[in-house]
Amino acid sequence: MKRFERFEIIEALAGSGKTQELMFRFLRLVKSGVDPRTILATTFSRKAAGEIRDRILESIAQAVLDPDAMHQLMQHVPELDDGQVGCEALLRELTSSMHRLNIGTIDSFFVKTAQSFSDALGMTPGWSILDGVHEDEVFSSTVSSLTSDPKNTEQFAKLLRWSKSGAKVPVGKTLREMQRQAYNSVRDTEPSAWLWGKPFNTMNGIDLAKAINTLASCSPSFARHATDLIKAIDKLARCDWKAFVTSGMAKNIRSDKHDYYGNDIESEIVSAMQPLIQHAIGVLANRLLEKNKATHSLMHSLNESWSTAKHEAGLYSFDDVTFRLSFIEVMKNLVELQYRLDSSIDHMLIDEFQDTSLTQWSVLKPIVDEIHQAESDRSLFIVGDVKQSLYGFRGGEPALLRNLPERLDESVTRKLDKSWRCSSPVLHAVNTIFEKVHEAKLLNDYACDAASEWQNDFIHHVSAKPGQVGNAVIQTAGVDPRGLKTELALSIEKVVEIVADIHSHAPTAEIGILVRGNTKQQIQRIVHALRTNEPHAVPASEFGGNPLTDSPAVTVILSALLMADDPGNTVARFHVCSSELGRHLGILWKSDKADETFETVCRTIRRRLNAKGYAEVVSDFAEELIDSVDDRERLRLWQLIEFAESCSKDIGPSNGLRPSEFVKLVKKTQVPDPASSLVQVMTVHKSKGLSFDAVVVCDLNQPIWKAPKAMQLHDDPCQPPTCAGMYAGDTLDKDIPEYKRMREELHTQQVNDALCLLYVAMTRAKHALHMVIPARKSTNHLKKLDGLLLQIIGELQAQDPDKIVWTANGSDPEWYKTFAIPVEEEKPSQIGEVIIRPPKEVACCHGHGIASASPSSLEGGGKIAISERFDGKTNVGFGWGTIVHYWFEQIDWLEGVVPTIESLMVSAPAQDAALLGEKGLREAAVSFTKALRSSALQKLLAKPEGNVSVFNEQAFAVRVEKGTQFAEFTLKEHTDVQGFIDRLVVFYDNEGKPQRAEVIDWKTDSVDSSEIESKKKHYAPQLASYRFAVSKLFGIPMGKISTSLVFVKKSKIVAVA
Repeated sequence: MKRFERFEIIEALAGSGKTQELMFRFLRLVKSGVDPRTILATTFSRKAAGEIRDRILESIAQAVLDPDAMHQLMQHVPELDDGQVGCEALLRELTSSMHRLNIGTIDSFFVKTAQSFSDALGMTPGWSILDGVHEDEVFSSTVSSLTSDPKNTEQFAKLLRWSKSGAKVPVGKTLREMQRQAYNSVRDTEPSAWLWGKPFNTMNGIDLAKAINTLASCSPSFARHATDLIKAIDKLARCDWKAFVTSGMAKNIRSDKHDYYGNDIESEIVSAMQPLIQHAIGVLANRLLEKNKATHSLMHSLNESWSTAKHEAGLYSFDDVTFRLSFIEVMKNLVELQYRLDSSIDHMLIDEFQDTSLTQWSVLKPIVDEIHQAESDRSLFIVGDVKQSLYGFRGGEPALLRNLPERLDESVTRKLDKSWRCSSPVLHAVNTIFEKVHEAKLLNDYACDAASEWQNDFIHHVSAKPGQVGNAVIQTAGVDPRGLKTELALSIEKVVEIVADIHSHAPTAEIGILVRGNTKQQIQRIVHALRTNEPHAVPASEFGGNPLTDSPAVTVILSALLMADDPGNTVARFHVCSSELGRHLGILWKSDKADETFETVCRTIRRRLNAKGYAEVVSDFAEELIDSVDDRERLRLWQLIEFAESCSKDIGPSNGLRPSEFVKLVKKTQVPDPASSLVQVMTVHKSKGLSFDAVVVCDLNQPIWKAPKAMQLHDDPCQPPTCAGMYAGDTLDKDIPEYKRMREELHTQQVNDALCLLYVAMTRAKHALHMVIPARKSTNHLKKLDGLLLQIIGELQAQDPDKIVWTANGSDPEWYKTFAIPVEEEKPSQIGEVIIRPPKEVACCHGHGIASASPSSLEGGGKIAISERFDGKTNVGFGWGTIVHYWFEQIDWLEGVVPTIESLMVSAPAQDAALLGEKGLREAAVSFTKALRSSALQKLLAKPEGNVSVFNEQAFAVRVEKGTQFAEFTLKEHTDVQGFIDRLVVFYDNEGKPQRAEVIDWKTDSVDSSEIESKKKHYAPQLASYRFAVSKLFGIPMGKISTSLVFVKKSKIVAVA
């Protein structure tokens, strides 16, 4: 019987069954009487978290059904001594409390915790996670904020120039690049880590000129010396200080080597050059130190502006959540934490611990320490593998795992030393490479002992299934006799050849194609090449799915939307006119009546989007294409409709998005394609935690390491850095020792990252591993991944094309002939007929079957009419309405003082103001002040006597029963109605109990007197839903709640019964 250890650390090599170990631990705890809700199990990806949960339930279910499975499970979970009856009870307990199980990503745990502490963290109520789609928008707002204040513009420009060494650069792009490289380093460290170093002494202009003249007056005795002296003086005259100190006689003198081309350098030249060398070093060093200070100041300003922008948007990144949690004291009080989370954390199971960052550890550490120091039966179970540490660029620190046994005294470390994933040939390749890495000259020259240190964590890998057939090779790509194709193009051709061969023989095999990065669209190019390969096309996709734009039918519909958004978009127009959709719409390219018909079509599409929303319009378009496309295209069309429906929130049918914005969302969102899920292309980082029957690793012509933008120095790797700075070459290492130490730490980290990258890539393969390298003629091993591989296996860099360079022992090139195909997967599943039907009801079903709707969707109106956005007037109506609502939101009570036009223009949100332009913004401000001066609005906004409160932009969400009537509209099903009330005034009695209320809705429609009645009828359902919500929220009878429309441009207040 395996002993239960309270504190256990598992070092698990790739494919050794760590998920099973986590499953066994969870089951042992539960069967020992532990409440499942008190177990926190975290990992670093949603897929891994789902796999842990599924394994737990599947293992118990199998044990209930199969006595053999029951016996096997008991070998690892001896607490299952009550047999199948106990398993049935356990399965019932777990399935009934699945919603309470704490099995998820570490980010999800932090988000849940932050939501419980939003008040202490100072986060916007109702905040959510900032996703990639909205990040660019928020960052653009940040850049606008940084550059909008004229007082700060000059200082900002100066900091930007210094941080980029004086180069002229595009502001937004440069800030985005710096944010990726240095933002976290600046935010997560003390200012002293960046603001270090005393200025170096340099000569003034006069002394410098004298020193140069003194050097120029020297008379070298040797021709080479004389030539170099002329070059040196030219460099000094051009102020090219780096070139001066890194070449010629100056370089040798600086290195205390006083000879040049075999002859001693004259003493007068040495004496003349030394002060100039010191000056050049001083200038370069001061520039670097100033660059560090400027970067710190710039990133500090960026942090303030970006934090404000995210706070105002109510959007925070996972890093923001973790960072904020790391600074609140309440995280150290587990009693408070348990109270807020409504559960205690008595047992922790942490997966992939090697990828934990210092910031994440600062949040987890109090919980881990509390459990470790507790005398009760609480436990820790931590799993990791330092060889799979891929996220150093995101702060992942493998030293935390290495030092964990020392931190957790009484803990037991167990190694999982057999691979249940990889075949023997694959493991022979892994052993061959990583048992010899310490001999690689490329690595040892770059970072002494770094490879040996990495190898200390490597043990000889053995397959738990030695009979599993496989194949592992390193092979070269082809060549182009004409020399027109790039190395990447040739590598892709070889990848297609390999994958097509495997897929043709084993169509159900899962194949992963791994690349180092995607900077040259490697992933998309490989997917396209596989799909268009002749004669054997391979249905491949990007991991996580491709954007729906991989479907020609979808792109036609998107072009129709773009055409409606901008009738002048001739590319979109031609695309639609050349398709079946164009014939359906009745528009032809260059028809005699094209312009008149075309304008009518575009206007009709805009109106339909306004009235019906994207889902219905897209569905109608798809219906016209459905008969002319194949099964896969039908599926993608259906997925586009689903995506359009998912965008329907609470701002009317079209979600307040311009067609161009909707198209942008579609292009950015990855949607899985079931037909191509077996062959996936991804980066090595994305492959972490995955496995494939065959793996093809390409893109190995990349440099082993790349120069980063920033460097750090840690006295203790488990503590924040003591020193940081922007990257610089080794010119100043002798003069600034901190830079030499930062570089040594950087080089060690880069070697570690390169070896981890190769290890993870190679160990994804179950049966076959193909490593594709370019054919080269170079004799020296290049500082690239292919050069490293060849040096380790003892092969020359020069290799012929289309050649198997190395083959693992026991390899079988035809391994796929014995590839086991599960009976239920022998035939590829066919996509059934996709029937597209447009949504007929206003409310749409989400989640658990309760429909959802917004007040604006009840009658097609809304706080801002969507028709204003699509009227072909460059979004002016939408911008006007948004700004006016914003101005009203700032007014609690109008005390008779009307703001000036200038103050209103300055306070307007930057992006909306930009839409209007200065003239339009001024017109809006004039109209707004005119309305405020009207007696009607003066009276409406004046504070009444008594106990009264005002709520601007009051959010609400209420469940409404089927059959409830809002004016002339009746709900046909139970519906969750949510939205915002522009202005709500609540009157209380002396005891603070709500007595009556006024609902006010601002309208920026341009109306005349004859339209007032129709507008009242149009907006009546919306205001009725507001009245219902206020009644529910405040307990006020609906008869005591008045509702009014305020048509701002007319200064007209209209009561709506």
